[in-house]
Amino acid sequence: MSDTAFSNVTVIKKLYRSYNVVYIIEFDDEKKFVFRVPIDTNKGHLSETAKRSIISQVQTMHFIRKNTTIPVPEIYTFDTSKDTIIGTPYIAMSFIEGEPVCSLWFKEIGPTPREERRHRILRSIAQAMSQLHAFSFEKAGSLRFSREPKAGAVTIDPCYVWSTTHLKVPGCPNPRCLADQDAESDRNSMCSECRVSANSRDISDVASEKSDEHFADGAKQSLFLKEIGPFRSSEEYFKAVMHSFRGDSKLPIPQLTSKVLETIIHCLPFPTQSPDRETFVLSPPDFNYQNIMADEEGNITGFIDWDNVHTVPRQIGYCRYPGWITRDWDSGNHEDYQSHPLEDPPGLLVVYRTLYRQTLNGLLGPEQDQVIRQTLVFGAIEKAIIDDTNRGAIVRNMLRKALSVSLKEAYRLIPEVEEWTEKTKEQLKDGLRRALNDCM
Repeated sequence: MSDTAFSNVTVIKKLYRSYNVVYIIEFDDEKKFVFRVPIDTNKGHLSETAKRSIISQVQTMHFIRKNTTIPVPEIYTFDTSKDTIIGTPYIAMSFIEGEPVCSLWFKEIGPTPREERRHRILRSIAQAMSQLHAFSFEKAGSLRFSREPKAGAVTIDPCYVWSTTHLKVPGCPNPRCLADQDAESDRNSMCSECRVSANSRDISDVASEKSDEHFADGAKQSLFLKEIGPFRSSEEYFKAVMHSFRGDSKLPIPQLTSKVLETIIHCLPFPTQSPDRETFVLSPPDFNYQNIMADEEGNITGFIDWDNVHTVPRQIGYCRYPGWITRDWDSGNHEDYQSHPLEDPPGLLVVYRTLYRQTLNGLLGPEQDQVIRQTLVFGAIEKAIIDDTNRGAIVRNMLRKALSVSLKEAYRLIPEVEEWTEKTKEQLKDGLRRALNDCM
């Protein structure tokens, strides 16, 4: 692409996402494009791990576009080197028209009534996700294609997962600031400078992974990309991801909460090995409403943000519920949902999950029903693993549901995890099996 091609280009929006800066640009003919610039760079240099992750992401998106009608952005070009036309690594892709579902879901006015729009959104998503049923893979990991993107001509590489260091500013002199002790620290426990760091991250504050890892000038947080796997069993996958995200907090409650989560994972009834080895499937890596676009009537126009996409166990694959209709299982805010205007009550979430499950069953057949139900529990556990800000709330909720105890009793059980009896663990195991069979 020549320099003159950019002479009549306007940047109409700049968005700071979790791991990218997104530029939406428009040419004189009003055609829009999207440039995604990864933030895990060291002065424009990507680590080798990050380069492999981008290549896998691009190839997987190409695979989905070629083999389904799921509306995924088209990749026009990408470059993982420093010496690019814009001076940094990037991915250039098509612009997806529409509005994020996170905005449409709560909008009171529109061309269709809100409930009708919500139902259409869920049915449209189910229709798209059902198409991923056609593909299965022998391991959980990222996809790498050496030829045309076909399911039979693929190598399964490690999964790429993000990890962060402490939030505290290096050399913070405030002895009362707890930000360097625990990623789950209450923001009120941090000094004002570290609190700003926790709530907003600037691209210049980010360091690259592994041997390249360091704090940039003035850095407040370090971000790096890790390789784990690939895995041949869902049990192996969950335990390895938990090990990767366990954290190194020295504070007792986060340590004990992680211990309870590890115990929950140990109690899960994972698929048993058999001559027909377990298979793995694709799913959007962040299946939530900020990453799904739709028109005003609720018809889905695109699925965006495929960073670090990889194959996963079926219990958290394409059959899983969209993230915003499971918040009674996996969000700390939902413990007090009545105080949050953007939270639906638990009874309504059950209605939406029932609609979504019935739609998927109609598309895939009733034999998928049990897997769909199980995604509610496995999905909440996965979120507890990777989202340390919600880990405590999810663990408490899981104990409450599995052991049929009050929230107060669930709070009490966490510090006592080291003294749990075998009877308590068996009750937890039985409760999880019951939840997997009965959850709605």
